[in-house]
Amino acid sequence: MRDVQKERDSRNIRIDRVGVCDVNYPIIALDHENKLQNMKA
Repeated sequence: MRDVQKERDSRNIRIDRVGVCDVNYPIIALDHENKLQNMKA
């Protein structure tokens, strides 16, 4: 997948703030009993 955030902007538009918000991704980890636990990050 192309990383468009790293590319140069050729439109000459001033940018005051950048970033990404409201992105969730799942994390699955093993607990002490080697069972899968779903977590939020």
